Amino acid sequence: PAEGAKPAEGAKPAEGAKPAEGAKVVPEKYADFKLPEGVKADPKHLESFHGIAKKFKLSQEEAQELVNFEAGRVKDFADQHVKAWGDTVAGWLKTAKEDKEFGGANYDASVEIAKRSIAKFGTPALSALYDQLGIGNHPEVIRYHYRAGKTISEAEIVKGRTGGGSDKTLAERIFPSAAKTA
Repeated sequence: PAEGAKPAEGAKPAEGAKPAEGAKVVPEKYADFKLPEGVKADPKHLESFHGIAKKFKLSQEEAQELVNFEAGRVKDFADQHVKAWGDTVAGWLKTAKEDKEFGGANYDASVEIAKRSIAKFGTPALSALYDQLGIGNHPEVIRYHYRAGKTISEAEIVKGRTGGGSDKTLAERIFPSAAKTA
């Protein structure tokens, strides 16, 4: 071709010839893409992207740029959802602390009552689930366990001391001075 002219679309350079400076090089096989630190991708998705990059005749650098863009976009999306969930859980906690039934000045004591319900009827796995998902802060979860915990407290029987096994008769125990004069 004439100097400065581009080769025809789909034309391959002669064997052993180097591409012109600044010419786009579409690799036969893409090298592994570098992911930003902390980002993981399914190898199947990356392999699929190799085919897409090839279809659109992207250079290794162009394909890497798209990988970087997508990784950043996905990370931002995930960060937004994590923040939104955190805001939701914080909103539940605020609402719970203001609840008329168990909140306000009684909140801490009410939570202790609710914890008794979880300890009696729940399992460590249930407690872990509440903590992991943040749903233990939901006002209705607290209300349920608070009410259940109150019934546990109200149903407990206070046991007195048992008899001391005294050898005295009932009359001697009721009238101890009468027993000495007899």
